[in-house]
Parts: sequence; structure tokens; C-alpha cells
Amino acid sequence: MTHPQASLRLVPVKGCWVSLATPLQRDSVSIGEVNDRKEQGDNTLVLVKWRDGLRWHQLDELRCGFQLGFVVKDQPVSNTRHSLGTGTIRAVRTIGDRELALVQLHTTGESRWLPYENLARVMDARLKFPRGEVSDPDAVQRFRLKALAYALDSWNQVTGSLDRLDVDPLPHQIDLVHRIMTADQRNWLIADDVGLGKTIEVGLLLAAMKRQRQVRRVLVVCPAAVVRQWQDEMKNKFNEEFRIYGLDFSITTDNLSHWRLYEKVIVSIDRAKTDNHLQRFMASGVWDVIVCDEAHHLSKIHGQATTLRYNLLQKLRLQTDACVFLTGTPHQGHSEQFVNLLNLLRPDLHQRLRNIFFDNQVVPEMVLRNRKSLATDVNGEFLFRGQDTRRIEVALSTEAQAFSEQLLQYLRNGYSASRRGGVQGRAIGFVMTTYRKLASSSIKAIEDALNRRLARLERRTDSAVTVAVRPSAPISPPMNIDTDRDAYEDGTDGDDNLGNAADSLTEQLLGAQTFFTGEKEYIEGLLASIPAVKTSDLKLESFLSEIATPLHEEAKKLLVFTEYRSTQDYLVEALQERFPLSRVLTLNGGMSLEQKRETTSAFANDDSAMFLVSTEAGGEGINLHYRCHVMANYDLPWNPSRLVQRAGRLYRYGQNERVMVFNLTSSDGFDNQTLGLMLQRVYAIAQDMAHVSAEYQEGMETEIVGELLERLDMAELLANSQAMNINHTEAEVEEALRRAREAKEQQDRLFANVKGYDPTTSSTLYALGASDVLAFLEGILPYKGITYERRFGGRALGLNLPPELIGAFSEFRPRASNVVVTADRQLAQEHGDIAQMDFRSEFFKWLIEYAQSPEFRGEFASVPSEVSGALALFKLRWQNDQGVASEEELLPVFLPEGKKAPVAHPRFFGDMLTEPADYRVEPHALEPDERRHLLDILDSEAAARLTSRCTMFRHPNDLILLAAADLVFQ
Repeated sequence: MTHPQASLRLVPVKGCWVSLATPLQRDSVSIGEVNDRKEQGDNTLVLVKWRDGLRWHQLDELRCGFQLGFVVKDQPVSNTRHSLGTGTIRAVRTIGDRELALVQLHTTGESRWLPYENLARVMDARLKFPRGEVSDPDAVQRFRLKALAYALDSWNQVTGSLDRLDVDPLPHQIDLVHRIMTADQRNWLIADDVGLGKTIEVGLLLAAMKRQRQVRRVLVVCPAAVVRQWQDEMKNKFNEEFRIYGLDFSITTDNLSHWRLYEKVIVSIDRAKTDNHLQRFMASGVWDVIVCDEAHHLSKIHGQATTLRYNLLQKLRLQTDACVFLTGTPHQGHSEQFVNLLNLLRPDLHQRLRNIFFDNQVVPEMVLRNRKSLATDVNGEFLFRGQDTRRIEVALSTEAQAFSEQLLQYLRNGYSASRRGGVQGRAIGFVMTTYRKLASSSIKAIEDALNRRLARLERRTDSAVTVAVRPSAPISPPMNIDTDRDAYEDGTDGDDNLGNAADSLTEQLLGAQTFFTGEKEYIEGLLASIPAVKTSDLKLESFLSEIATPLHEEAKKLLVFTEYRSTQDYLVEALQERFPLSRVLTLNGGMSLEQKRETTSAFANDDSAMFLVSTEAGGEGINLHYRCHVMANYDLPWNPSRLVQRAGRLYRYGQNERVMVFNLTSSDGFDNQTLGLMLQRVYAIAQDMAHVSAEYQEGMETEIVGELLERLDMAELLANSQAMNINHTEAEVEEALRRAREAKEQQDRLFANVKGYDPTTSSTLYALGASDVLAFLEGILPYKGITYERRFGGRALGLNLPPELIGAFSEFRPRASNVVVTADRQLAQEHGDIAQMDFRSEFFKWLIEYAQSPEFRGEFASVPSEVSGALALFKLRWQNDQGVASEEELLPVFLPEGKKAPVAHPRFFGDMLTEPADYRVEPHALEPDERRHLLDILDSEAAARLTSRCTMFRHPNDLILLAAADLVFQ
């Protein structure tokens, strides 16, 4: 009977497996392979190879002959569509009088119903290994190149490190991305030390997720000071175009539908947290990944109360399944806040986080941490050259001592007045504490504050003594400005303009009222003493003569930090007067983002810009290390963790010099004495705690200092020490240090099982890079008729393309037959006519696909080796609970000869990829059934690995045998 749709049927491709339409014939003849085709009049005849010979058939005589488990290759009838590659038959069905095969694709893990006629069976390793036949004289080379092609592809899938990047990924960065990409979920706190390149890690992670089609829409939430820096790094290093909300575009309540136009967005956390913007972000839709930089600012306060920042991320958290938090200071001595942060990241682990100190595995499930002391370059050399810290103690002049005593009495009177209670009393206490902070910084800072206070008392508006008060949100006392930075909006620095904040507060609550009887006369007396103090300012002179002058004479740049704008102005004026031919640059919260970018660029590139004086605006997130390695802290902040952030601007990856930090301390007042004592004790404790090998001693000591400073709540201690008696406070400092040490030890317990890069026990088994790409190219090029010669000392290859490949690839000149390629990013950048080979190169991807294809062969070989046995290379793949492939792993399994227990990831496999033998050996003399038994053992090990890594988030998707080999001892 003629098939009613015979004229519309597809013609089975060569290699397609068919059976006969008549059941009786099908049973007797079984299945056959299409060998050829021909046209006969209006009919198409198909030549089929059956068990008993070749016979011609009409199309309506044939049906699908594919069996479950067959490996096939898609061969579409198209001039434009590419093959979907190979896959495994999972089912066959008839629908609409057509037969379709469900093919699970090896490249993506997807399953598709395809016309059976477009499928050709592949002689894969599962068919070749039992036969034990080596048909190609160069089978060893083909096997090695096929395995290397899969290894390069798989490595890039889980690290993104072989994509087109303007960065050379470091081992700890690749290791971290590898850990996340091989985990069963994408919610992580990356807690690397300051300066280890967390932004680069995010870029690598996004590149890896993009290759696995896991990411399209990305939202980065970060401090206002670094929104442009994030945008620049994503563009320049990863070729990703991010738009900044509020600068590059805006969304209003009238155009909420425009969110669909923006797939990669950066926003300042302090812009997004406000009510209007927050509501707009709630309508932004689903994000594939949300990244939050400086996540330690996401803290709850007073038990269940939440800051605006925490509230923002709590709401955004509902719009993504992948949230990545970044912070160099994850646990700042407050376990409750740390747990709240982790709850925000992983609400599904809420119950376990309640018992965080008893469940030693819950923190490692969501935190990754790399330490500077262990970070190395690709050659295994430690990255950081160390940090020296020198304390410069400044004696008081007679005038300064007298002024300090006068100011102390004024402050005590103010604190006494604050004890009257109520809102006004608390406001007075806040102002007194503010004046103490300013006095700790410089004589100029307290002078400006006192002048403003006197002007307010006299209701004067003389511009000579009045400093403009920047508009700000109302401040409700009591307030800890050191810890609750939610009070400050985009572009502000918190303590940068603390004096103005105090003035604003007193204006709101007290007007021109005096704090206590005779306050105006006290202030007038203090101001009258200041000119003599400024004339004999030994702290300023020590800074200029002991730090600035020697560095200037050696043509070394200097970064100076202070907390306050008044002190900044004071230092700039002094530096300009002392060094009139050098530029003195500034960074502060009154500058726009563009101004800050211009300043940091000038400091790095202008040889005349010898000094940069920064407030806290430069203390977090801004990189200043490119031409500078010396820093001076002109004042010691009440929040010592800022010292760590400041040092991190210079002590970071890319710093080629040993970092030097100068801390200026003086005894001009109770607060500076206390801070000096604190710093002295911190360094002593760090030396005691750094009981590690000599190799890591220095780096560990620096880390311990940083961790202790991060946990010292000196602001509260100083604010509560209203009596300002140094003898009484020494015991409080010791108690604060004891708590800081306990907090560090508490974090050490929590982080005991947290994974980080260790150069001695790296988790990345077969780390691949540029040299492996080049080795692959040298091996595969001859198979495509391409000759080559090494160039640039072996860093590049000069290729001679055959005629059919000229003009076929966009990275080469259209008519060029001679091209130069390299895997060395730096070489490609230096020479614009050298094409870079990576997974964004059409030519390189074409070669990879060719080596992986059945046409290249190499699925079985007999390989000379130092060990004897059977080796199989598997691809394991997992998916989420909706069937979307989410992760894959390349798994080599070795069964030693005469053994029953196979070994996963044998140590010799990495060397085998790049150091093959170039001669043939005979395969093991085994019967097919014996070989099938060996393959069953190897399969079982791979299946066990697939099963063992399944979780509630990760489910099995596929297990593919890519290649197999006999290893023959030689």
C-alpha cells in the first residue's frame, strides 16, 4: 500500500537506521542502515544495508529503526541551520503520521523531538571500546585532542576563564568561580579580603553563567562612589554593557514597562532604598542574578528593626533565585547582624542559621573566603609583597596642651548639661561627641566647628566664619554615625561633614540657646587660643617633614586620609605651600562621581600629582594603587575598621611595591590618647596570635590586625567615656580588645570549614589556560590542512590557511591566507593584527567542535602509559527541578589492570592532555564481553558520582561516555 503522504516524506540521511513498515518483514529483517539514495522517476529509492545484504526500497516501505540509547547526530535539511550535534535517543513516537525521535543533546542537555530521517547513528565510544579495534594510526593523538577539546570546553563552562576577557584571572578567582558553578545553587557571600578582586570574580562568574545560558538580566547594587567603577570594569574587562539607574536612564511610575529594555543595570544602594525608587524596582521584574557590593552594610538594628538598605535587599531578594553578596568584612563582631545577613542570602536555611554555632556546615554552604596570605599568581608566587605600618607619635606643644585642657573643660560642661535628659539633652551630648571627633582630627576641624557654633549663638551670618550647611535628611538623636550610615544619601561620606550635621541638629532642636551658662565665653576663649596652637602645630609639621618631604624628594606619591573636610582643607593648604610645584588632589563626598573618576585618573597618570588627600569618600571601593604604595592616616577614626578599608585602597592585587602605612598619633586630648593606646595593643596582640609557619607569618599578622580593627567598637567606648579620664579608660580599652579578640575567634570557628583557595590543595583539578589552548591548536591544525610556524618565542602561531578557509572567519582579514593567532591576551593587545584564540573566536570554536565531532574520531585508542588499565572520559550533567541544565562535570575514571575499584580523576590525566605519546601500542587482548564488563564498572563509578551530587536543587540530567582507552604500561 502506498503511503498517503509519501511525496511529503523526508528522505533518510546516510547513516540513518530504519526498519520495514510491514511487521512480519520487520521481525525477520530487524533494522538496517541507510547507505545511499537515488531518484527513479518521481520516486526516491533508498539503499539499505541489512544483515543479509543491500537492497533498494521506496520511502513508504521504511520506518524508524532507532533503538533507545542509540547515539545519533542531527543532520538538518537546511542551507543555514547548523547541526544540533550529537545526542542520545530517549524515546520514539508517531504523531501526525510522522515518526519523531526524542534526542537528548550532548551539548546542552536539552531534549528535542526530531524527524528520525535527519538522524545518523554515531559510532561512539560505547560501541568502539568493546571491539578493541584501533583503526587510525594516529589514534593516540586523536584521543588526546578530543579529550583536550572537551576539557577546555568544560573548564570554560565552569569558570569563564577562557572567554574574551581583558583580565588574566588569578588562581584564587578561577577557583572561586569553579566552586560556585559546580555548586547546586547560586546564592553566595563572597568574603575575600579587601583587594583580592571581587569585581573580577563577579565578571568571571557572569561569563561562566552566560555560557551555560543561565543569565540574561543582572542587577548590581553598590555604594554610590563605585557605580562608574563597576560599569567601567564590566565594560573594559568583560565587554558587558551595564547601564546606571539614575545616571544613564531612569524609570518613573509612568514608564514602568520600560524595565524590559534594560537587562544589565547598576544602581546605588542609597538611591534604590528610598520609597519612590524602591517601588519602581519592585516593578522591575525577575533578575537572573542580583549582586550586592559591600554587603556588610545590610544590617538590621535593634533586634527586628531594619535599615532601609536591608529592607531594599529583602524585597529585591524575592525577584531572583541567584543573589551574590560581596564584602571584605563579613563578621564585624556582631553575630546577630551576621546571621541576619545570611538569612537575607539564604532564607531557606533560616532554621539552621538559628543554631549557627552548633551546625558547623551551614556557613560553608553559603560563604566563600580567600585570604591575601594564600593568594598566588599563576606561577605559584605569592601576590602580596607585604605591608609595613609605622606609628609616628607627636608630642604636644605648650600651646596645644593648654588648648586641650581648655577644650576638655568645655566638653565636660557640655556633657554635664546633656544629663538634663530629653531630646535636647541627647542633642547636646551628640554635639559634644562630634566636637571630640573633630578635635581628634586637627586644630582646623575644631576651629571651624567652634566658629560655626559661636556664629549660631550670636545669630551671625558672616561668611568669614560660617560654613555652608549641606542639605541633608533630618537627624534624630541619639545616633551612631559611625555604624548607621543609612542616614546619608548618594555621594555623601557620613563623617565627612559631621560638623555640619551637628550644626543642623542644634538649629533644629535648640536654635541659639546656650548649652550651659557661660558657653559663649568658653568658645571665645578657645578660639582666641587657636592661632597660637596653629603656629606651633607639631602634628602638621611632623607630617610634612617626616612623611611628605622625604617622599617628595624620592618622587613617590602619597595618599593621605582624614575623616573631615576641614582637616582636608588644612592639609591641602599646607602641602601646596610646602610643595608649590606639585599638584595636590582631593577626594571627598561633595564631589560628583565624574569628579572622583577624574581625580583618581589624574593621581595615577599625572607625574606632577604627588599628593592625594581623601576623606572617607576614597576609603571604600576606589582603587588608588596603580602609582602609589605609601599612605598616611593623618587622624585615627573612631571606627577602626575604616583603617582596614583605607589600607585596602593600596594593599590590593596589582600593587607592585611593599605598602607603607604611617599612622600619626598625638596625645592632644583623651580621645587621641585612647586611640593610640588601642592601636599599640592591637599590634601587640596580632603578633601573639600569628603563630603560623614563617612562610605566612607576615601576611597573617597583617590579616589579624585588620580583623581585630574591624571588630573594635571604639566609637561606642569613646562616646560613653564622657568623663574622659584616661586612667579609667585603659581598662575599657583592654575589655574592648578582649571582645574583639573573642569576636575574631568566634568568626574563625564559624569560618573553620569555609572553603578558600589553597595553593597546596587547590580544588580545581585540571586548571587550563593559554598554554593548553596553544597546545590544542598545534595538535588540531594539521587535521584541517593548516600548516603553521611558531612566532614570538612560541607565544603565537603563524598559520597558512588553505583556499577553502580564506575569508571564512570574521577575526581574520577577508582575503588573508597568512594569519597569526595567539592565546596570550597581552600579546594580542600589543599587536592588533594578531587574533586571540578563546571561546569568543569563531575559528577556535570551529576547531573545538571539529575535535569533539564523530567525524574526527578518536573515541577509542590504545595509549602507552606508566600505568595499565582502562580509562573512560564521561560528561556528567545536572539540571534544576524544571529540567533546565545547570551544571556539568568532565569526569575521567580509571580502572587499574587487575583491580575492581575504579579511581575518579586520576592524577595522571592532566599530564595526558598535553603530553601524549607519539607511537602506537597494541590494545589489551580482551574479549568483547570482558570489555563490556570493564565498561560497566567504569559506568557504575560515573553513575555513583552523578547520584552523589544530587540535592534538592540539583537533579541528574545525563551521563555521556565521550571517549575510552586502553592504557598499556610501557
